[in-house]
Amino acid sequence: MRALWIPSFCRRPGPEIKRKICSVLAGYVWDLENDYVKNHDTALRKLAKTIHLRDSITYINNGFKDPE
Repeated sequence: MRALWIPSFCRRPGPEIKRKICSVLAGYVWDLENDYVKNHDTALRKLAKTIHLRDSITYINNGFKDPE
């Protein structure tokens, strides 16, 4: 299985997702308004699965070629 989600996340992060993850990385782990803090046990796993699914669909729609 191809691991596409890491490179694609680096290339095309959504602004809201990027803001929330950056705030956690910056040390705002007490901010319970942030889904990645409040639901820390499942939120990142769900994000990874969502991004992987999005990239798999893109890969299939591009005729099984990596995006340039």
